[in-house]
Amino acid sequence: MPIAVRQVATATLTGQGSTPSIALSSNALSGSMLVLIGVGRNTSSGETVVLSSVTDSRSNTWQTPANVQLAGSYTPNVFAAYAYNVAAGATTVTASVNQSSNGAISWALFEITGAATSAAVDKTATGTGTTNTAGSVSTASTGTLTQAANLAILCAGGYFGIPQNPSGYTSALSQQNGAAVGAQISYKTVAATTAITGTVAHETGANTELTSALLLVVKQASTSNLRYKFLLNPSLFTSADTGVEGDVWRNGTPSTVLSEYYSGLSGDATSGVLYITGVPSGVALTDTITGSFYNGTDGSRPYVTGTVETY
Repeated sequence: MPIAVRQVATATLTGQGSTPSIALSSNALSGSMLVLIGVGRNTSSGETVVLSSVTDSRSNTWQTPANVQLAGSYTPNVFAAYAYNVAAGATTVTASVNQSSNGAISWALFEITGAATSAAVDKTATGTGTTNTAGSVSTASTGTLTQAANLAILCAGGYFGIPQNPSGYTSALSQQNGAAVGAQISYKTVAATTAITGTVAHETGANTELTSALLLVVKQASTSNLRYKFLLNPSLFTSADTGVEGDVWRNGTPSTVLSEYYSGLSGDATSGVLYITGVPSGVALTDTITGSFYNGTDGSRPYVTGTVETY
């Protein structure tokens, strides 16, 4: 399945405390990746808003946040954090930041489908600016990308006028600096390994200075390494079970779609786990699957649901 943004929630917050939150508008899919990215400052003191950690209502594991800022405590800070292989369901994300009051944050929460389920962030690149005449803020180059199929997410923020969405990108949030901090958050798919740089143009003038930017490159999952995973009764199905046969119904029920037949299957070293490799080329991570399995001694009774995963 090609990597894609399934949904994105955006918000501009003012007067926020140290634990602001943002929610997806619809339930996340199992196996998706979440990316929280934005920029913050204190509207009273001008101090930097630094992201220290992220949690969510589905108990997903979030990686260590990234923060981009100029030296010193009074600069706009672009930040990001992400979670791989998330659980399905309604999801509200809560951030922990260093400002207990008067925080201003412009941010977005992305749900990405088709991303690798671990170590999906291939490259990051950052940049900062101090001049009020440059008219743009850019990241450094990512260097050559590991693979050709990727999604790039770019956030630029700071004291600037109306930002411009970069050519080739889709704009998720465009915010002029004011009560909320200025931000441009954009994304695009990338189909080459060529190094990329993120640049956001903005107005020039006395109030356009102190900017920062962050570019994330997320890898698409390998579509050649997908498998089915079924969880059976661990007291009956063990690594000693061989010669297992079974039928799998994909994106439908036994009464609505034809089954895929498999034979010569064996139990995994972990009791109760059955993996099936060599699945059809059209299988996607978001497919639903139902299976029925048996050998000479036992079987599933009668149907069991499974998941599609990378390996």
